Amino acid sequence: MTRGAAVAVDAIGAAQSFRGQHVGKAMLRQLRDNVSALQISTLRTEVDWSDAGLLAFFRSEGFSPSPRLYLETSVDFCSPRPAGDA
Repeated sequence: MTRGAAVAVDAIGAAQSFRGQHVGKAMLRQLRDNVSALQISTLRTEVDWSDAGLLAFFRSEGFSPSPRLYLETSVDFCSPRPAGDA
């Protein structure tokens, strides 16, 4: 891995019964230790704007909005393109 590279946090979570007991903080601390040993300098994740709890968690762990804007579009899997369409 290239020194200073970034890694994406795809999912992190704790069972509802463990929320508020710092389990997520412990998992993220361990992840930071692991990626630091690999000389990775940046963690990235995606959070739905409407998920206030998860936004607050990541903000409390030092995450902030990045200068990147992710774009998306839906894909219709049910309608194949006619033959000859580019």
